[in-house]
Amino acid sequence: MNPYKTEKAFVDDAVKAFLMGSESAFAQARDGGAGIDGISNETATDQARRIWSALQRARLFTVHPERWLDLYKRADRYTHDLAGIEWTPYSPETPPDQASADKLTALYMEDGPKWPFPDRLPFDSVFFSYGCKHVLPEMYAELRLTRAGLAKLGNPKCRLLGQLLAWEGDTPFAWTVMGFDMPTGAFAGWSATYRDGEWYQPATLDPWVLTMIVDQINQHKRIIQPYAPTFANRLDRKNLSKQAKQLLPLPAPFYMVGLKDELVTPPRRPLGGAPRAPREHSHRWDVRGHECVRIERGELPMCDKVRTQLRRRGYKIYEGMSVAGDDAMRLLKRGVRAPGPREWVAVLSYWRDAHIKGDPRLPYVPAARTGV
Repeated sequence: MNPYKTEKAFVDDAVKAFLMGSESAFAQARDGGAGIDGISNETATDQARRIWSALQRARLFTVHPERWLDLYKRADRYTHDLAGIEWTPYSPETPPDQASADKLTALYMEDGPKWPFPDRLPFDSVFFSYGCKHVLPEMYAELRLTRAGLAKLGNPKCRLLGQLLAWEGDTPFAWTVMGFDMPTGAFAGWSATYRDGEWYQPATLDPWVLTMIVDQINQHKRIIQPYAPTFANRLDRKNLSKQAKQLLPLPAPFYMVGLKDELVTPPRRPLGGAPRAPREHSHRWDVRGHECVRIERGELPMCDKVRTQLRRRGYKIYEGMSVAGDDAMRLLKRGVRAPGPREWVAVLSYWRDAHIKGDPRLPYVPAARTGV
């Protein structure tokens, strides 16, 4: 059930979640972070400083809580398929049998940490905000904090506020911020999600959920709508800035890009039709950087001539059912069936850089995306 009456109410709440995360990161960067899960206080403080730096330049993306739950269920089903287990929705009354639980644990421990990081977006820092009303089921909260950790906090309600993805050069990072309902008031806390080339706590399904969110942003058609911080956003910033004793960043005025399930390629103009009038643009705009993937397939045995041509062009060739993890995700995200035992698949992946398009004499209007 959607807890928001209007889209504006959700966007305002999403900005509030961003500000709560900013206040928490700044407090830890200033006063020092408390190391948990085996990391030192020094490492925790360095992490908070990275988060604070990334938030000051982050672009805001909004993800409805029910959309996140849908993606979580899809990821759960996908990991069950990878482990060779029949999927059924989780229920505390009918937990999985021990053999199935062991297979899933092995998958999370072996494949999860090294699962490929999501495709790069055309920004070096992005914040996926789920709003402040996304109360996590106890099972999910335990995956993040453990049962003992929740008990130490007094078993509060836990809310998933958002997740931050940032790149320092070519090195990616990801963090998760959660809100806790305490008797003394709500507060937010950060935890590492991806660092040093590995996913932390992959049983939370973050490697697959975040990949799907990024993929949907990159794959959908862009519909541009203007957005600027509202009075409610500024009031939230004022109140939280008082707690932090520091003016917190608001997502800068930008153009939010709604996502709709439409074809990216426009229909062709019928042959012989009247030529279109030249379009006059009022501004320059972003063309996002994106991964391009080409896929070829056929039946075994594979022709030696075709194999030679594809290898010369840089394709990775898979004969049979074995496909590397990163290419398996590329097939999954694009709805391409994995190869069967009597098929071959060849995958070519390359990157097209982001750039700005339009007449250089026109003003530049940056863009972000929303409505995943």
